Amino acid sequence: MASLSPVEARLGRRRGMSEAIEVSFTVSRANWLSSNQRLHWRVSAPRTQAIRITAKQQAVKVYRGEPLGKVRIVAEISYPTNAKCDPANAYPSVKAAVDGLRDAGWITDDDAKHVIGPDMRLGKKTGVKGLYLIRLIVIPINALERDRTSAGVQMSIHELPNDSRAGFVTNSPIWGDGRE
Repeated sequence: MASLSPVEARLGRRRGMSEAIEVSFTVSRANWLSSNQRLHWRVSAPRTQAIRITAKQQAVKVYRGEPLGKVRIVAEISYPTNAKCDPANAYPSVKAAVDGLRDAGWITDDDAKHVIGPDMRLGKKTGVKGLYLIRLIVIPINALERDRTSAGVQMSIHELPNDSRAGFVTNSPIWGDGRE
């Protein structure tokens, strides 16, 4: 039996759930994009293009078919070392990778109508100096809803747990001051 990564376990993946499609690829430090960088567009554009093309090439190797419809994307980011890092700062690189998935035909568009996420997660270290790993787990929404229904969980994909310890209530207005 194959073991599940922490991300797969959190997503509730089970053996035999073939609907999730994964693509992984490495990015060198020379092409890495981070929200902490303040790069001129002429510097960031070739990096963005390199990540986008690599993601498309890897995605075409994994799946060639009809667009998957509405999907949830989880991005697992692996850094070269165990140094302090914030996976959310990898968003520019992940955005380029998601654009590569669109170029490969996995998704129709990367807007909120077609994509939930990407949900940024920290992966294991790559152990290779200057080498990052982006792993995208793409889950069609109909697969998530079917799994929740079969598990007896009757909740919408968009519902959040009501957790008073986190300081929010799901049925409160988004503004928090009474505005609708």
